[in-house]
Amino acid sequence: MNFNLYNNCMNYKKNISTNIKMLRLSQNMSQAELANNLNLSKAAISLYELGERTPSTDTIIEISRLFNVEPGVLFSDHKDKKSTKLISVDGLSNAEINAIATIINNLKKK
Repeated sequence: MNFNLYNNCMNYKKNISTNIKMLRLSQNMSQAELANNLNLSKAAISLYELGERTPSTDTIIEISRLFNVEPGVLFSDHKDKKSTKLISVDGLSNAEINAIATIINNLKKK
């Protein structure tokens, strides 16, 4: 296997594990609660967060739906950004979410 390809695979695995934990903690959710929401065992969530197991495509989609993020967020490497914060938009309409996104983008331009 090509060394760069191997490193990229390992980075994605680490990103997924880090991002699952970050999303879970951003909602003050325990591993047991996440497992219950996904119909998985707490052990499976622990293995995902430790990077010892990679979730299936279906599980990645379910996690992204649960946290209302695009599936690609789970693969993202946030270390190059100054800070990454996640906020819950549960209960907001698409218009309200778009308004918040516009405000954030305007603030970033300043």
